[in-house]
Amino acid sequence: MLIIVSHDLKAPLRAIYSLSEWIIEDLDIVSDETNSNFKLLQGRIQRMENLINGILEYSRIGTVNIEVEKVDLHQMLEEIVESIVPKDRFEVIIGNNFPIIYTEKILMHQVFSNLISNAVKYNDKPIGKIECTYLSLPNFHQFTIKDNGPGIPEKYQEKVFGVFQTILARDVKESTGIGLSIVKKIIEGKSGKIHIESDGIYGTRFIFTIPKNPKTTVS
Repeated sequence: MLIIVSHDLKAPLRAIYSLSEWIIEDLDIVSDETNSNFKLLQGRIQRMENLINGILEYSRIGTVNIEVEKVDLHQMLEEIVESIVPKDRFEVIIGNNFPIIYTEKILMHQVFSNLISNAVKYNDKPIGKIECTYLSLPNFHQFTIKDNGPGIPEKYQEKVFGVFQTILARDVKESTGIGLSIVKKIIEGKSGKIHIESDGIYGTRFIFTIPKNPKTTVS
């Protein structure tokens, strides 16, 4: 049902986007103000489509059985960094002790890619720094994604995991407000926990744990 509704919602959005492009093409002269307004319109159409996709993705978590497979987490992180982190503006460190485990690869990929994407999106430094570390606890795998961005004030550290919650206005920094809620839902679905450590001024650590299972841990 939700898939049908999402399709019915996205179809008119795409039609509006196409119509806005045709209007611009048909205008002989477009003022800077008009052009800016059309860009704003198209940006909000794209935001709505991203929002619909995010809601659909959020609703699917825990309802579909995903095959467990052998995953090299260090390799996964390298691939994520390669695909979403601008090389000219960021320095990235990935710890060399990330384990190989049996898990739902697509879900772990969503967790790490959302956290790293956030570290990129909100970074305000000339050179951003992202550090991915792993700690083996007696009964848990612990992962930390650390950045040197502006930090998250304590009063927002729980709120950012809520659906549709963002710190900055969406016209300031484009975001659906669903990414971190997806991260939390995946981790808690694995009986894990996630929390934030930040002074709200300089840098943020997203720290999450998932239980170890002797039958699924490779190394």
